[in-house]
Amino acid sequence: MELKIFQQAEQALSRIRTSPQLVEVVEGADLVVEAVFEDLDLKRRIFADLDRLCPPHAILASNTSTFLPSWLAEATERPQQVLVTHYFNPPFLVPLVEIVPGGHDERQRTGPEPFNQGPGLVRDDG
Repeated sequence: MELKIFQQAEQALSRIRTSPQLVEVVEGADLVVEAVFEDLDLKRRIFADLDRLCPPHAILASNTSTFLPSWLAEATERPQQVLVTHYFNPPFLVPLVEIVPGGHDERQRTGPEPFNQGPGLVRDDG
């Protein structure tokens, strides 16, 4: 069991890209999950940057446990593609991701397509 967890961790790390330039790590992304500390203004600035730099089809998600997805969607031109993916901890013991769509008003409501894709993007098939 420990070897399998180690191998899964190694595989996950191999898929993570890092760079001091945001444009380099979001290029070609299907899903981007923001996970900075709980500062709404900072998160909105990041979502505005992600909106500008990510491919048009990309789903923009936040790991926030404090803010509504619609509050973050306001900073984008793609509110229908914004949602919250709240990962439970520790993930190797609690493999659960809460997926929260945004908005009650039409402009900020997460559309059905990204929300329906969300579970497939975070599901562990291994």
